[in-house]
Amino acid sequence: MMVSESDITKYIYSILQTTPKLSENYIMPYGNILPHRSPYVKIKQFIDDFLNSEKGKPVERWLVLPGLRGTGKTTLIFQMYDYLRTETHVKNEDFLYLSASDVRTYLDIGIRDIILYYLKEIHRTTPVNLDKKIFIFIDEAHFDPKWEETIKMLYDRTVGNDNLFFVVTGSSSISLEMSTDSVRRRKKHSILPMNLQEYIKLKYKKFPPHGTSEFIRNVIFNGDEISFNNHYENEKKLFRKMTELPNPLDVELKDFIFHGGFPFAINMDPFLIYEKIAELVDKIICDDLSLIYHYKTGSRIDITKILIFLALKLAGEVSQPKLSRNLQIPLARVNQTLDALEKTHLLFSLKPYEGPSGMIRDAWKYYFLSSTIKASLLHKYGRLDRTDNIMFGELVENAVISAFFRMMKTIDKPTGIFYDPGKGGVDFLLTYGEKVIPVEVCCGKKDKKQTHRTSKRIRKVKHKIIISNEEKSKQEDDVYYIPLKTFLFS
Repeated sequence: MMVSESDITKYIYSILQTTPKLSENYIMPYGNILPHRSPYVKIKQFIDDFLNSEKGKPVERWLVLPGLRGTGKTTLIFQMYDYLRTETHVKNEDFLYLSASDVRTYLDIGIRDIILYYLKEIHRTTPVNLDKKIFIFIDEAHFDPKWEETIKMLYDRTVGNDNLFFVVTGSSSISLEMSTDSVRRRKKHSILPMNLQEYIKLKYKKFPPHGTSEFIRNVIFNGDEISFNNHYENEKKLFRKMTELPNPLDVELKDFIFHGGFPFAINMDPFLIYEKIAELVDKIICDDLSLIYHYKTGSRIDITKILIFLALKLAGEVSQPKLSRNLQIPLARVNQTLDALEKTHLLFSLKPYEGPSGMIRDAWKYYFLSSTIKASLLHKYGRLDRTDNIMFGELVENAVISAFFRMMKTIDKPTGIFYDPGKGGVDFLLTYGEKVIPVEVCCGKKDKKQTHRTSKRIRKVKHKIIISNEEKSKQEDDVYYIPLKTFLFS
């Protein structure tokens, strides 16, 4: 059935009418205002720059926020909406929120038609003639196959007046599939699971000393005495601040690693958290993966088998041909599935650090984007045990490498993350500029043997990092020890 102009107009007016209440429900669930996550500050700055921009001067006005389900992208959109209404006094009709999934479900048309009718009916204008600042926020854009083409067209038609500001959210794969032309126009900021700092902020509204993340990162990437001394003084302030928590920081650390990765899970019972994440993973398999590859219904069983295998497996290399043989799944489907799961950011992989020859090895390491995802899968299949030190060590390693992956996606440090294929080497190798930084992760007592072995083989190593269960940071020659409970604030 064809959709009439009248149907589209009614839909637009309905959206404008219901968005304020929808926003309130998202940012004030159960009457409590949700604190802002870290990306809020950066996105707010882009909005302020747009509002204060002068005509004829270029300004960033197309933001892409890719991220895994459950990381709070929709809540972030409505927090921006609330900011625009209450602090910048943007009128309600100057803000259009669209869920691409809803547009397809209710009207079976693309977002292009909605936006053009919105400008025509509400503002009596076209993109070319637009003479006021308008905000268009598109949620779950990946459900409209022509979303990129639409935004690029609207962006180009408003060059000169620069009065349209776009925020687009979607699965992590949307930024990978964008054309070169669009990449030049947009600004990307990945929305990832929380670190320990955000977990504490959202749960207790307690904030670490200003600059804590930067101090920790400076030690990791600079590896010099000045950086360490600055970090060491800040760490003392951090620990004093964390004594204000109702529970010891070590207790909160363990809770964070087991079930604290997602903002929706704050103050939720762990059993319900695991149930909700299991549902989230099922939706990724059923809905998101089909947008990347056209899977047959029977393939979903194979996808689940692969996820279970990776969740239960102890840390180590995974050979795709061996995985294919063990699970009796065709190699092509294994390769396709792992690639698709990485595009959703449910998983990410580490390649061996062996130069060009190492890149073509089929044995990579796979980690979940958050240790909470791994824990929820273990819970689903009856294998989660909080008293199992080996299991906790596996989750800690996942949490650490996820933190580095988060840094790489948000601040471009490190520039690369690898695993050390050498015998008796370290857990991870970070690259940053000309540097190679060995990182060893340990929950029990650990010496420096692994880092020394690695530095003998790799000449570019200038300093090493050990993330441990020490009570405070320390330096021994070119080795820097950072407590896990400190590092996860990075």
